[in-house]
Amino acid sequence: MLYSEKDLLSDVSYFNGSDDKIQEHIGYNEIGIITDKDIYISEYESHILDLNTVLRVDSFLRTPYSIHMSYPSARSLYTLRIYFSKDGYLLTKDFWKRKKILKVNSSTYLDSNVNTGDIVIELKEFNDKHYPSIFKTLQILEVGHLLYNISRIADIYGYEYELNNDGINTLALRNKRIGVHYLENREKINEFWRKAKSRSSGKYYGGLINFDLDHEKYRYFPQDFSKIKSLKFDKTVIDSVKTLVFINDGNSLLDNENGLVIDYSYIMKEYNYLNARTMSQITVFLYKWENKVMNNYAEVIQYIGYLAQEVCLNNSGIGIYNRPIKQMNFNFWLPILEQNNSLKDYIPFYGVLTGKESELISRSKKII
Repeated sequence: MLYSEKDLLSDVSYFNGSDDKIQEHIGYNEIGIITDKDIYISEYESHILDLNTVLRVDSFLRTPYSIHMSYPSARSLYTLRIYFSKDGYLLTKDFWKRKKILKVNSSTYLDSNVNTGDIVIELKEFNDKHYPSIFKTLQILEVGHLLYNISRIADIYGYEYELNNDGINTLALRNKRIGVHYLENREKINEFWRKAKSRSSGKYYGGLINFDLDHEKYRYFPQDFSKIKSLKFDKTVIDSVKTLVFINDGNSLLDNENGLVIDYSYIMKEYNYLNARTMSQITVFLYKWENKVMNNYAEVIQYIGYLAQEVCLNNSGIGIYNRPIKQMNFNFWLPILEQNNSLKDYIPFYGVLTGKESELISRSKKII
């Protein structure tokens, strides 16, 4: 996948108050055409492809963005498609009917660049007109969320992959180690899907508030990345990203590790749909951008989305919201970062709002 420095500059300018730069619409290469649906896939392959299918539809009384897969997507647009390479074809699943396997005759480009066992993620064209300055950022962050889920399942089964972002609108996960299928995998994979089906960004009507005031029960400190073996990011990418965790201590939101404090009233000026006094935490992802260090920033954006999905998935549960936010306006966040001089070279890039929502009316229905 291609994400240029110009794309990054457009994103940064937008959240610094300027919307005169737009991210470039590239020529999207269609990955291929569907040929038939009669083919066998393994249990592991089936779980991976299920990541890109609809798990739940929320009530429109709660949110206009009602479609939920195993990972979040801006406005529930879900412009990604995931494929398995097998025997010269690409396999995927129907977006809605999870048991229907679709066999795709791949393009000449992909035929020369993927092998059996590889996973391919495709960006479909982003047609929504709301985000001309950041649409590509949103898509590639979404890829990162999906990558985390892939890595969790791959870890359970013992598979390992290497990232390859050479394609303009595709990401290839090169298979480096084939895993095994044990009965004991079932308990772990069932727990993964329990969390994935519970994942929620919370309601969009009426605001987010926890009347029970038990905000301390719904905290989550990111910690999982070092344990995952199935997928590795470049060390330069990892070193350029920093995670801040602001915990509600009953008086304000604190990041004790970095000595940062945010008042409730200040938070609610920017995120006015949120009752900050009753929320649990805010996780913020910073990026240390150095000009002309990389030709392609896609892996950085994917890594940030990957880290955010750790919170969204592992802290999920009925009534718990973990809402990703790309609304990271510089005028709001820079005064907070200035409380610690060691953060002066970082820019606020992405975040996750976490807490419990008290009201659950006609929450969702399961898609079979």
